[in-house]
Amino acid sequence: MLKKIGGKFNIHIEQVWGGMVILGVFIFMNLQTIRPNDFWFHLAYGKLFSQTGGLSIVDTFSFTAFGEPYLSAYHYWLGQFWMYLFYQWGGAEAILFVFSTIVTLAYGIILLLGFKRTRNGRAAALGALFAALLGVSNWNIRPQLFAYLWAAVLMWAMDGCQTSRRKWLRAGLMMVTTALWVNTHGTFFIPFALVGAQWVEDAWLAWKERDAGKLIPALGFSGAILLGSLFNPRGVGVFSYLWQMSASNSVQQYVAEWQPALWNRPDGLLFFLLLGALFLLWALSGYRPTMREWVSLVFFTLLALRYQRGIVWFGLTQAVFFSQCIALLLSKAKKRLDTEGNAVLNRAMAVMFLVLAWGSLPWFRSAWALAPEKKSIYGLETPFAAVNALQTSKEQGRVFSEIAFSGYVTWKTEAQFKVFIDPRFELYPAELWQTYLKVGAGMPGWEMILNEWEVDVLLLSPQSQAGLLAAAQESPGWEKVYEDDISVLLMRR
Repeated sequence: MLKKIGGKFNIHIEQVWGGMVILGVFIFMNLQTIRPNDFWFHLAYGKLFSQTGGLSIVDTFSFTAFGEPYLSAYHYWLGQFWMYLFYQWGGAEAILFVFSTIVTLAYGIILLLGFKRTRNGRAAALGALFAALLGVSNWNIRPQLFAYLWAAVLMWAMDGCQTSRRKWLRAGLMMVTTALWVNTHGTFFIPFALVGAQWVEDAWLAWKERDAGKLIPALGFSGAILLGSLFNPRGVGVFSYLWQMSASNSVQQYVAEWQPALWNRPDGLLFFLLLGALFLLWALSGYRPTMREWVSLVFFTLLALRYQRGIVWFGLTQAVFFSQCIALLLSKAKKRLDTEGNAVLNRAMAVMFLVLAWGSLPWFRSAWALAPEKKSIYGLETPFAAVNALQTSKEQGRVFSEIAFSGYVTWKTEAQFKVFIDPRFELYPAELWQTYLKVGAGMPGWEMILNEWEVDVLLLSPQSQAGLLAAAQESPGWEKVYEDDISVLLMRR
């Protein structure tokens, strides 16, 4: 805690450690760029909900799945609506600032939870850093970021539940958090996994102590999250989404985040390194985890090994475990660590990081000496100019585009131009994805496929669709309308 000494607030070195990690998360998030892949179609759905006041559960953005059920809309609608409101409020700067704050709050709660368990600021800071490093590759601006905050709040509510005198308040907080979660992102199974681990521990204590009352927290929390999960437009049917995603060939085959963690990917390599570090620290510290920690560790390790998207959840849920191992090691150190440090230096570092955090706000980033891809809030791969040229040339049409461009086409043209395919992988069958890849590579038969689908616009990436671009430029049926380093726009003659 801050102590007032001689009329001034004294900041301890351990608080500097925590502040460096959390403000580092805030600064890093503020310097993120808005990638076009998922952002624009989520924003388009948020706008559609805002205008109609209802959920659009059939596709209206593509021509290949037009009118088909899109049930995933049930699980993102609130997050998409909030995204649109943030964007309307202050544009890209506002939405980036809001999401930076959300992510910072999530990891700040993880830091406080680590300190609550260990009473060691360094260990808590390292635990929060452990979680942040494992999550950084998933900090793209999209509804998933809301779920990080819900997870942190849920873990805070569950911590110390056996000894808490206000279990009903914790259960109420869990119910509200789960209700928000189930309407903002499809990872709403995470609360059930966390409470499931609590169930194992409470059942173990009940059997060990011959006291059935030990099951009360798990029963109450199970009821709270189950009730919270039912506060959604689909009711009980919401749980079929989990099966839908796990059984979708399109998702399992073509979405990189749903592939197993691999050494040859940066996020996979970092996961294996930090997983090894966790087990090494555990062995050296001699820490004895509770039954809940055992179950949580096994479940989320397997989740991360099976799906790259699970890596961020491994980091968030195991950060406190990491902190406790660090704290135990530090307590065994022969030399007592200085917990106060130099008061003047501590204040100077705190001020420096606060100034950096203020300067990193999205409204000021253009003044920084950043690389071109970081100076702009929007990713440089967003086809702004090409879509403007498209709207100038035509009023509507069918577009075959690079998947990363599709969401922006939908948003900018207000779905007047229908796309062949977009990042809603579960909406399109695997055969259509194979067709997309075949056409995008310019393989034999590409033009016949486009003729069958009555495609009249090509919006291509010269990097990822060089084969189709070369074939279309050689074909007499297509005319180049616009070109830059990011995209090439062609139309039927």
